[in-house]
Amino acid sequence: MAIIDFENRAGFSVSLYDLQVAPTYGLIMSGEPTERGSKRMLEELRSGKDPSKEPDSPFSSYYLIEPELEDGFRLPALKCQGWLYSMRPVNDPSQDASGLSVVWLVASHEDILSTSTIDSLKSIPWSAHASDFDF
Repeated sequence: MAIIDFENRAGFSVSLYDLQVAPTYGLIMSGEPTERGSKRMLEELRSGKDPSKEPDSPFSSYYLIEPELEDGFRLPALKCQGWLYSMRPVNDPSQDASGLSVVWLVASHEDILSTSTIDSLKSIPWSAHASDFDF
């Protein structure tokens, strides 16, 4: 069962099926995030590669919704990663569906699936980033 269903700007019916939420700065043992550390973390996020996943996994790369920085360098408090898919393939009609792993950062739990977040998910250029797959 999907967490949420919506139609994106490209006309694909999309479902969010998996959602993981973790503190953005979860590895900081004490103190406050530094500008240098935040910049490094943002560069890693912008790479679109998840080092904890197998390279051939459909979850090994993701699309990042660019976060709004707080105080000029701080990333929002929560990192969300979700698996979106559509029962319509993007490029290969012989495939069953298309999917995309997406990462977004939010300030609070209330923002995880807020209207603004869903609008950002709808705006992802699906045809440029989603991959076709078979079940």
